[in-house]
Amino acid sequence: MQTQLSPRSQIDISVLVLEQDGGVLQTAINAVTLALVDAGIPMNDYICATSAGLVDNNAILGLPLELLSNIRFE
Repeated sequence: MQTQLSPRSQIDISVLVLEQDGGVLQTAINAVTLALVDAGIPMNDYICATSAGLVDNNAILGLPLELLSNIRFE
């Protein structure tokens, strides 16, 4: 966001999750970006998010909740 245009302003953003079936963080990031664009807030760039992973050497986008809960970080 271009904060220099409104130096004494504050933008509060809250996201209410009604149901979770995986991808909550990615959905929240995308929703916030769209809300800022819709509100006309000047931004340098847009951001978007997705989840991706390898399951049995197959690339999968938009991992479901059951796969997200079994993630091992190495």
